[in-house]
Amino acid sequence: MEKKISIACSAFLENNENKFLFLKRGENSSWGKNQWQLAEGKMEWGETPEQNIQREIFEETGSKATGLTFIDYQTVNIQAKGFDWHVLRMIFKGKLNAKIKLDEEHSEFAWWTLQEALKQDLVVGLKEF
Repeated sequence: MEKKISIACSAFLENNENKFLFLKRGENSSWGKNQWQLAEGKMEWGETPEQNIQREIFEETGSKATGLTFIDYQTVNIQAKGFDWHVLRMIFKGKLNAKIKLDEEHSEFAWWTLQEALKQDLVVGLKEF
């Protein structure tokens, strides 16, 4: 299988109840089918990490986050679209206090504490982080 490298940004988005937003990947996802993830997506040409995560949050939730700050990174390996991917995931934290309007990539959303989230079927690397 051909190997590729990608950069993605993710965000722990916290509401006023100290819970974080998780999105359930859809049935037709190329990876992580029906698993829970943060707002996340691959960088596009010319984007900064901050622009990338703001765009992804808006595309996936219909809302804008505030106070986004970079907290850490991790690398994960996934298989998708016929390739082995080595992904650098840049992780942010911010606030989101708005009504969620899901995109077509996700089937559900939930607000959980981190302890509640650890009991769910999360995408690769998220529990470890």
